This record gives sequence, structure tokens and C-alpha cells, in this order.
Amino acid sequence: MEGRVRISGVETIGNISWGTHFCQFYKTKEDLMDVVVPYFKAGLENDEFCMWVTSQLLDVEEAKEALVKGVPDFDVYLQRGQMEIISYDNWYARYYISDSSNPIRNGLEKLNQKIAKDYDGLRLSGDFFLLEERRQDFAYREGEIDSVISKYRMITMCTYSFEKCNVAGIAEIVSNHQFILAKKEGKWERIENSGRKRAEEAESRLKGVLDNLENLVKARTAELEKTYNSLKENEMRLSEAQKIAHIGSWDWNLVTGEVYWSDELYRIFGLAPRKFGLPYNEILDYIHPEDRKYADTAIKRSLNGEPYEIDYRIITADGAELIVHAQGGAVFDENNNPVFMSGTIQDITERKRAEKELEKIQETHIKEIHHRIKNNLQVISSLLSLQAERFSDEKVLEAFRESQNRVASMALIHEELYTGNKITTLDFADYLQKLAVDLFSSYNLRNDNIKLKLDLEQIYLGMDTAIPLGIIVNELVSNSLKHAFPDRREGEISIALKRAEKFTVNGKCFKLENGCTEENFNYVLAVSDNGISIPEGTDFRTADSLGFQLINILVEQIDGCIELRKDKGTEFIVSICKIEKMSK
Repeated sequence: MEGRVRISGVETIGNISWGTHFCQFYKTKEDLMDVVVPYFKAGLENDEFCMWVTSQLLDVEEAKEALVKGVPDFDVYLQRGQMEIISYDNWYARYYISDSSNPIRNGLEKLNQKIAKDYDGLRLSGDFFLLEERRQDFAYREGEIDSVISKYRMITMCTYSFEKCNVAGIAEIVSNHQFILAKKEGKWERIENSGRKRAEEAESRLKGVLDNLENLVKARTAELEKTYNSLKENEMRLSEAQKIAHIGSWDWNLVTGEVYWSDELYRIFGLAPRKFGLPYNEILDYIHPEDRKYADTAIKRSLNGEPYEIDYRIITADGAELIVHAQGGAVFDENNNPVFMSGTIQDITERKRAEKELEKIQETHIKEIHHRIKNNLQVISSLLSLQAERFSDEKVLEAFRESQNRVASMALIHEELYTGNKITTLDFADYLQKLAVDLFSSYNLRNDNIKLKLDLEQIYLGMDTAIPLGIIVNELVSNSLKHAFPDRREGEISIALKRAEKFTVNGKCFKLENGCTEENFNYVLAVSDNGISIPEGTDFRTADSLGFQLINILVEQIDGCIELRKDKGTEFIVSICKIEKMSK
């Protein structure tokens, strides 16, 4: 046909061709006019004859008013006969009741008349409500539209109120249109329905777009006993919809013991469909042994009025392991006795696999970030070392060394996170051991005069806690190495990390002093030496030393508490909050 490519007027659709037959699902007048007005505007501006069968929600005058607002010079088009608006009631009374094929013939007659007046073709839209008692007529009529308009210069958009369509109706509409226009999260989406996969692809995507499809399924379940016979009539269409969405449904009559499974549920379990579904005890055999008790408990709780929604694994009849999302509940009689159970099972294996792949990508990305941060910190440490070579003053050199050690303590944490099995937490005991060895090395302790004693319980900490706590240990150990053992005389530096209930001082259970009133301390970190103690009268909390100031700031940052004991040398005890609190 000449001029086959046409402008649809709807941005989501783009250009279309003669013979296009699609539909729009709408919920409100605004949804309807949001598409229909630009659709007819494009037709009028491109020399097409336009015919609108209005919605039951919208009368002719409202339709005209909407077109006047949305189409420049609409009155001109209307006066010269390029646009015809007919109400749903008049269309239904005039054409549908007598002969469901009349709208097509009427459209073709209009087309022939208007082509003679130099119109390019016919653009049609109508709200053809799906009546239960006329479903066979509906299928025939939509099939006629689909087959007839492809031979003529016609474009047809059928509009359907989503609230008036049930699950089977949606499946039937999907199967009789080339594509569907539906709204998702405030935006119109075009859902294709072409070739051999049109029903499968359209309904699979429609599942995500039609946000209350699940509510319809649940409503059907709640009214199962009353609607059981009608569901049997629609079983084929419902089965196709479930196949597309990989959702199977089941019903269990607790009074008669009869169990119904949809065809898709059999497919999920790798079984051939049969008249009755599997008994409950056989279903449990297909649930993964590690998930069986969890699923069984959730399902049985629903008999007490508690609906369930859970994920678990199943082993299919052919040995495949799948992950499913299951939800269901019970229906009770007037005496509050459960009489029916029903629910759905959806195969979410591919979705879960995709989520795991995404987690791996994120983990790799985070590890790479830790690696880069560690490298950058090492560069900073090297620059400090080069800068220190320009000075000979011992105090200046000591300041550079302290800065290098602080940077190194942070770099070591990022190295542990990069090389470890976890990406957000690290084995803090292992980290402390490496940190202490590095500190001893930085002070050039090549003899065994000063020994290191470690008593560390394995604890995993997040980066927000590990970095400040690592710097605290760095400052305390460095302070002992610098001041506790003048002339490198013999001595011992100890680092202990334990649960509070296991920590003792002089063989007695550790208790907080008056200054520490927090009741939720779970772990204790102690750094001590048996060398020269801090001079009497020195208050480390108000000292001018940068190291002590840094320690006090960092202890407060992790909501901890620090104490100084000078029974034998110097011992700093840092009390740490609960793991949950440290991880925030």
C-alpha cells in the first residue's frame, strides 16, 4: 500500500503502518485521553478519516472537549466530516447486538467513502468491553479485526478498562492484538505480541506492568468455592497466562481432600499434568531437604489464619534444583474452621541467579576500590618517607614516622578487605597481629629485648569501626615503644581482645569504672606494657599530646569508653559496644 508508514501520535509507540491493530489498557479517563487524543491528532493532521467509539467512562461531549483542547482547529476537522464520534451505547445498540461484525463493515464503508474524498485511510478507536456471556463473539470479532484490517488502509486501537477485565479476559485480549499499551509506574509501555511468541512475551511483560494482576489471582482464590466451575471453563486461558509468567496455582479442598494444580505448576515440578494435584506429603518430598522444615512450618501456620510468603528450593522430578517464591493461605467457614487452602508458586531461579551475578560484580568492584585506596595510602606513606629524608631533627623525624604509621594502619585494613573472603568486614584479630608486627619493624627493633604478647579472640568488624580502632592501637603501641622502655631495656607489650565476660584484670572479672556507664559493652581491647608508667598527675583525656587527643576522639567516634590503669606499668582498656551498634 502507498504511504504505509504512519505517525501514531503516541511517543511510546512511534511510527506504525496500515493494518496495525493494538490495544490500550486504562484505569481512568485521564489514562484513556492521554493516548487517544494524540492518536487522533496525528490521524487528523495526516489526512486520515477518524472514528471514535467512546468509553463508558466518557460521553461524546467530553470526548469532543478533550479533542478541542488537544487538537488545533479541531472544529474545522469536525465540520468538514473528517472526524466522527459515536457513543459506546449507540455503537453497542446499533452494531454489536445485531451483528458483531458490523463495526468492521461500517469502518470499511467509511473508508471507501472517504478515500473518494482524498483521505488517506481510516483511523479507528473503540472501547469494546469484554462481556462474559459474549466471549465467543468477542474472540470472533477481534479475530476479524486482526485479519481484515491488514488488507486495508486502516489502523485500529481497541481500548479496555482494566478494572472490567479478569485474568482470562486479559489473556484473550493479549492473544488478539499485535501489541499492548499499558501504564507502569506512571509511564506508558509498549508490550509486543508478535509471531509465535506473542502470547508468551506479552503476558510475561504484562505481569510486571499490570500491578494488580496478582490481586485478581488472589481474589479468584478467595472466591474459589463459588467460582470453581467458571474457572474450569477458563482453565486453558489461565494456564497460558501462568506459563508466560512462570506462576503455577493450586487449590486444596480440606473437606474433601481434593487437590487442584494448574498445568504450569506441574511444569515447574517437572511432572506431567494429571486430574488431581499431589497430596501434601508428596509435595514435601520435592522440597529441598534443608528447606523442608521451614516451608512446612510456614504452610501449617496458615491453618491458624497466618498467610505465608516465602522462598525455598525444590528438586524437580528430573533432578533440577529450582528456587521458587510461594505464597498462600487458608479460607475459613463460619465456625472459623479451615475448609480451603490455595496459593501460587513462581519459578524465580533465573532472577536469583541474576541477583547473585550482580552481587559478584559488586563484590569485585568493592574489592578493586579497597585495592586502589590501599595503593593510594601506600603512595602517601612513601611520599612522607621521602619528605622525611630532608630533615635531621629527631622530633621532626618522629612526627613523620608517626604519620606514616597512622597511614599504614589504614592501608592495612583496606589490604585485608581486598585479599579477604569478606568485602565489608575483616578478622580484626588477624589485622592486629599484622599491625603490631609492622609497628615493631618501623621502630627498628632487631633484638628480642622487647617482646610482643597477643591474646586475641576472633572478631569480625566493619570498616567504620576497624579503622578508628586500628589507629587507637597504633597510637598506644607506638607510645609504649617510644616511652616505656628507655635505652631499649627488656620488657613486654601486650594486646588483648576478648568478649567482656571473658576479660579479667589481675585474675578478677573486669568491671567498668565510674566514668564508663554504658551497659551494652560487649568487647574489651587492652594495650599494656610493663615498662615505665605514665607520670603521676598526667590526665590522658586532657593532655596536649596529639596522640592522646586522637585516641579520645576516635573512642568517642565508635561510642566506646577508655580507661587507664597503672598497677604494673601502663594499661589502656577500651570497651567496645555491641557488634550491631558498631556496624551502623
